[in-house]
Formats: sequence, structure tokens, C-alpha cells
Amino acid sequence: MFILKRKQGKSKIELVRFHDKEAEASDFTEKAFYGPIWKQVWDALDYIKTTVIEEKVVKVDGRAEADRFFNYPYNALEEVLV
Repeated sequence: MFILKRKQGKSKIELVRFHDKEAEASDFTEKAFYGPIWKQVWDALDYIKTTVIEEKVVKVDGRAEADRFFNYPYNALEEVLV
């Protein structure tokens, strides 16, 4: 999901997200992050948090609290990137 490339002393983070389980080459979104490495990581984590991670809220009858489910655990993606 994440690729770190270094070219001529400059690095960038490329994030590629496939939209189906088969990971076909025609159905994906690509985003690149440039600048100092700390800014790349910061921007990539912000992008993941706002665009990639989706939340589903399920209300359970008889309880005041709702159950929340996420498609990816943010902490795991943060650990992979950093």
C-alpha cells in the first residue's frame, strides 16, 4: 500500500489504494507526498485518516452506546508508514 522512493537525494511517499479485492491495475487511486520527510509522513497520515479510513456505526437496541467499526486500524497503518 505504501512505497517510499528516493531519487537524486529527494524522497517522496507514494500511496496507492486499490478499490477492489482483485487489485486490478485499472481501479486504483494514487497520491504522492513531497517535501521534508516529516511533512510527507504528516500529510500521508492525514490523508489516510480523512480519505482511506471509513467508519461504520451500528446502533444496538437496548444500549446507549453504538458500536463503531473501521475498515483499517489507524494505529497499524501509522506503524507501517513510520
